[in-house]
Amino acid sequence: MCQSSFLILGWHSSYMKGSDSMVTRLTDKQEQYVQGLIKGLSQRAAYRLAYPNDKCSDNGVDVHACELFKNSKILVRYNELKDKITNEIVDKASVTVRQILDELALIGLMPIGTNENVKTSDKNKSLELIGKHLGMFTEKIEHSGFINSNLNEEQQRDLIQEMLKEQKLLEL
Repeated sequence: MCQSSFLILGWHSSYMKGSDSMVTRLTDKQEQYVQGLIKGLSQRAAYRLAYPNDKCSDNGVDVHACELFKNSKILVRYNELKDKITNEIVDKASVTVRQILDELALIGLMPIGTNENVKTSDKNKSLELIGKHLGMFTEKIEHSGFINSNLNEEQQRDLIQEMLKEQKLLEL
């Protein structure tokens, strides 16, 4: 059985443009089914919630629920809600680069002794992270030896990774 789950934002009207450019509405039961899926229910549980009078066996319900989920109106509505939820979660969870740099600058540029909770190592680390972001520090890896130019790009990358691993083992 195919199934998907997401958190619910709330009940929404359920309209979509059909191929004939007429506006088509999901039935209340179809909307309830989609809302159940968005709440995180399995297709079987969402179907039973939307169609409580259907007395099919679990296998029968699974078939009906999977067929219902393949309905283009259902899929459009499901994806609409899923995308809305995803966008809202991303918006709420997003921290901008500017916000991070501002916080790092606040710590890194704070005069010593201003805040007893901020240590010199905190200041150094903040300034180091800002510098890395600005590209002020670059790590150089020196390579000596021969790389077979007949290797494709992936093989060359694998060879370099292997050589780096060997180099780190030798340094230990």
